[in-house]
Amino acid sequence: MGKRRGIGILMAAIGGLLIAASGIFWSRQAPELGRLTDTHAALKDSVDGIHAEIVEASVKQRGFQGSISSIPDSLRKSAGKQIMDVGAGYNKQIRNLEMRERDLSLKITAIGRRVEKAKARAVTTSVPLGISGVLVFVTGLALARASRSRPVGA
Repeated sequence: MGKRRGIGILMAAIGGLLIAASGIFWSRQAPELGRLTDTHAALKDSVDGIHAEIVEASVKQRGFQGSISSIPDSLRKSAGKQIMDVGAGYNKQIRNLEMRERDLSLKITAIGRRVEKAKARAVTTSVPLGISGVLVFVTGLALARASRSRPVGA
């Protein structure tokens, strides 16, 4: 085996190690990405549940407001405070749910940014290493192949 061929085989082995290191760097980033993605999905489900609660409370409030007209005037005058309290309770419930929904939406946005940063960080560390590994591997194979001993006179 000639020197060039030995160097080519060595380069191919080093290229393989670089490719493996790239995979290791990527897999080290995977747990953080998975955790952030799971949190993102759970918060989206929570927002959907809160939105359903808002719709339910607003339907109840509309029904309550529609039923006020059917209450007799004498009862409406004597129980006006209770009627106002019930209406205010629905308004307060809807307002609280909307604030929770907004807070969760802000958390989802922040986690989405963190996911994008983690992906970018994983790509900037592992992809260049993998590309360089492939290039060194291919160069080593080409060098090993090109340096085969040829018969004299060919």
